[in-house]
Amino acid sequence: MAFQIPDLPALAQRAANAFRGNLKGSDARLWPNNVAVSAKVMAGAVYENFSFLQWISKQILVSTADGEFVERHAREYGMARLPATFATGAVVIAGDPGIAVPAGIVLLRADNMAYDVISAGVTDGDGNATVQVRAQSPGRAGNAASGVALTMTAALDRLNSAAVVASAGIGSGADLESIESLRSRVLFRKRLPPHGGAAHDYVAWAREINGVTRVFVDPVTQSNDRTSVGVWFLMDDTYSDGIPQGSDVQNVADYIETVRPAGALVDVQAPIKQAVNITITGLSPDTTIVRDAVRAELADLFRRRVAVSTLTNPFTLYRSKVVEAISIAVGEDHHTLTAPAGDTAATVGKLLTLGSVTFA
Repeated sequence: MAFQIPDLPALAQRAANAFRGNLKGSDARLWPNNVAVSAKVMAGAVYENFSFLQWISKQILVSTADGEFVERHAREYGMARLPATFATGAVVIAGDPGIAVPAGIVLLRADNMAYDVISAGVTDGDGNATVQVRAQSPGRAGNAASGVALTMTAALDRLNSAAVVASAGIGSGADLESIESLRSRVLFRKRLPPHGGAAHDYVAWAREINGVTRVFVDPVTQSNDRTSVGVWFLMDDTYSDGIPQGSDVQNVADYIETVRPAGALVDVQAPIKQAVNITITGLSPDTTIVRDAVRAELADLFRRRVAVSTLTNPFTLYRSKVVEAISIAVGEDHHTLTAPAGDTAATVGKLLTLGSVTFA
């Protein structure tokens, strides 16, 4: 049975009754007298102690602890909040063939995010040089998709001032890990201790890279004509669709390579999106507010329930779950789900994502 902390009036009444029973001739209910005041003062002190003990009881458990104590729990397992990281990646700079691109030049994005060129290069026969860059400021704001335009802050002879982010993108930039993310990792560590390369070990290793939010592991997968451990991950707080860029995949793969068991073959991959388009007819009431609520519930369904489909764990999104998500939207009374007409199965390595939502 849970212990209920008495409120202040109840504690004051207990103290008053104790005075009456143990101090002959006193009655805290009569006014004026100092016994009534003493009872209230004692009640306040006892209530403060109860509240402090209640706070302590929450700090004992990782699931209810405040941020400072979550970090203390983490330290007992050799864990800590992941620091903010600088986005890095490759950029293509054009110019005349055979022209050196020096390290140290600065490139600017349209929003004034600055990148330092950290490796020198030379333009090839086509006049293109691929060089590595790093954002000047840490955090996810430094990530940039393939094709994003950059501009040199200072012109260089025989080199174009415009540059473009290479195909793998600029990635791996992440903000300081949130307390809730650290809490989740510590709870995962407590529930699933390291086990010499078990599937959950790969989940823990991937999540040691800041920005990784969800990980899916198939201990037996086929890739490049070989049997290996397949690892797919998402970065929901970094990218709008959660799908990592090539540079992020390489970063996670490089780290897992340093901690995997000897002899293990590991393939780290980004999930491939498989959009699910939804058509709803007869929505009632058909208002902007209800439509927005439906979209929000569908987005939550795909974030909460959908997993990457693997050989050993194929994933199917059941039509009934889509109907359920629409039905629990605030304000919705009834509707008809026209599409999808049935359950939707994802192929291996793909992640079902919310496509278009049409109200007919």
